[in-house]
Amino acid sequence: EAIFSCITLLHNKEIPRYTFNEVLQLEELQWRFSSKGGAGNYVQSLATALQDYPPQLCVAGPRRLALCGSDSSLLTSSTPRTSFDSDRQLLFTKKLAAQFVDNLTVDNAMFTILSKSFRGQTNKKEVWYGTDYRVDPISETILSKWRNPVNPSEIGIAYPKPNVFIPSERGLR
Repeated sequence: EAIFSCITLLHNKEIPRYTFNEVLQLEELQWRFSSKGGAGNYVQSLATALQDYPPQLCVAGPRRLALCGSDSSLLTSSTPRTSFDSDRQLLFTKKLAAQFVDNLTVDNAMFTILSKSFRGQTNKKEVWYGTDYRVDPISETILSKWRNPVNPSEIGIAYPKPNVFIPSERGLR
């Protein structure tokens, strides 16, 4: 039920701007200090990126938050971002987050419970791996509780305060 209280917070109260900037900073750090991966996976990721990004952004685009469009000066800049370059980028990112949050509903949820204690209580077998499983409906009483959860503030759920511990690039060298 606390999960749906948290989702209620996301639906009813706008995500603070500093949260988007913090995620951007962490993504920038990950991008700037990422280690090299295998060549095969890299080529595959580039080919996939070319379907969604112009050629000049196929390397950085999918790996850097809010790097959309071809008007980005980020490709020539050596300065890490600590906030969005434009309100357009921030609004685009907020819109995507809102679309994601809109899909977080009880009716869109899928719950999986795994336990060895269910052995012998299953009634179906998965086709490819032969895994035993069972599908049960969720009672209307529980669904109703989830659809009308406790107010987030009543159980201490709120957006976190700004994170003062996100390092700057200087602190990592």
